[in-house]
Amino acid sequence: DHKPLQGITVGDIGPKASGGTAAQDQGFARFDHVRIPRTNMFSKFAEVTMEGNYIQPPHAKLSYGGVIFFNSS
Repeated sequence: DHKPLQGITVGDIGPKASGGTAAQDQGFARFDHVRIPRTNMFSKFAEVTMEGNYIQPPHAKLSYGGVIFFNSS
């Protein structure tokens, strides 16, 4: 059974506007009240401390750049 666990929603983003990325399938994952261990989070510039505080990256474009790199890999 490949259904997502409770609190996790996954889906397809839909058709792409540009023809260059039409061959790549793009999707999303939404986590609602799901605990993810800190060591399993993908983040190079942002951080969650041991106390559970979120530390934003020094510049918003750094976190967006990580998404683009992850999608292009």
